[in-house]
Amino acid sequence: MRYYLLLLFLSVNLFSQERIEQNPIAIELARAFTKDIFDLNGTDIMEPSVVVINSVSNDRFYQSAYIPYKENKFYVRVELNGMFGTVPNSMKTFKPEVPQERYLLDSLFKYLDVDFSNPVNTSINDTAAMVSYIFKTLLYDGINQPTGSENKISIPERASTLLGKKRNDALVIPQGGLERLARARFDSISQVFGGFLVPEEIEQQIIDLLNSFPTYYTLSQGGDINSLLVGVPQFTFGSFYGTEMTLRFVPALDYGEEFGKFSFWGVGISHNFSQYFYDNYERENWQLAAQVAFQGSKLTNEVGITQSEFESNANFFNFNVRTSKMIKNWFEFYAGFSYESVSISNKFQYYLSVETQAQLGLLPYIYDEDGNVIAVGEADPENGYQGDTEPQNTSLDIKNENMKLSLGINKEIGDFMLYAGYSFSRFNIFNFGVAYTIR
Repeated sequence: MRYYLLLLFLSVNLFSQERIEQNPIAIELARAFTKDIFDLNGTDIMEPSVVVINSVSNDRFYQSAYIPYKENKFYVRVELNGMFGTVPNSMKTFKPEVPQERYLLDSLFKYLDVDFSNPVNTSINDTAAMVSYIFKTLLYDGINQPTGSENKISIPERASTLLGKKRNDALVIPQGGLERLARARFDSISQVFGGFLVPEEIEQQIIDLLNSFPTYYTLSQGGDINSLLVGVPQFTFGSFYGTEMTLRFVPALDYGEEFGKFSFWGVGISHNFSQYFYDNYERENWQLAAQVAFQGSKLTNEVGITQSEFESNANFFNFNVRTSKMIKNWFEFYAGFSYESVSISNKFQYYLSVETQAQLGLLPYIYDEDGNVIAVGEADPENGYQGDTEPQNTSLDIKNENMKLSLGINKEIGDFMLYAGYSFSRFNIFNFGVAYTIR
């Protein structure tokens, strides 16, 4: 999936072949708007995929409540687990937000040094900040225009997360809509102040900057992910007074461009409590055990054509209580209830999308013989196309809690064990595996 679409900048289809002059203020505004968009929507876009891959990998810490007690003999159980998680529809879309602000006259005049006796002497004390403010207020006006208005700015009700479908949802600004809304704003200022006019030079400067913004912003496009399969090697060491320790570790593996490289480690301590309830503790008795487990993970990816960087570090806590019972030596049935909490720290370093860079004159357009845009060229500093050289940084922290019910069976065949189960939670996970005990 091309993550640079997350930055929400794709633009109009046709441009003249004249070189686009770079405007430092327009470039600064584009970066600020990109960051605003990402700060508003980044968590909704990224959280489902980060939570899914961490939660699926955090499953299958156990397949029985039985832990030997009578004989404190050392053994190692080598396990190979598979976890298959399905993604619910609720994690595939989100309600997008756009940076918008209701217009207040006092807020506008913070950016102007107004000479009411001679309006021609009025000047702007912070052009970038003022245009950014005006742009957000015009977005607010356009979004709240009545249906059918020529200035109506449309926002889709839902957009895709990284796990959702590849859709063509977009924020659409009517051609010339920002200019018409801005001129209406200037007229309202004149009416409020009894004929006071914003100097024509300032008005045109603002209009020119507003017209430098694209009128079509494509929202995030998902990778159409319905499920995820994770394989986990695991080692369990026991037993000491009915206590086992479980370790798991996976080096960085590439899970595709939707997820990136993912690595994790985990450790859990289990203790059997049913030994205290029976005078003659046997495997055939009802078993009861509890476990405390911790897992840490790291997810990294280089995203899109601009090779923006993404890094996610997660810490999982898992507490579970489980029970199991042998059924006539055929197989063992187990059930468990888990409480999970996760704390995820995400760091992004990203650039303007290539389409936005081209609109700002940072990258060249490539045209066909008829003068239509067919592609965006690469950076060419020698000819003045340096590209976006100032990456932006955003941090997002995610905290989540989850309850999970797990059911399953296992079957011992000599020193081997086969097992399969199902976990019910925000999204359901089918798990399975094979184990070999070295005694």
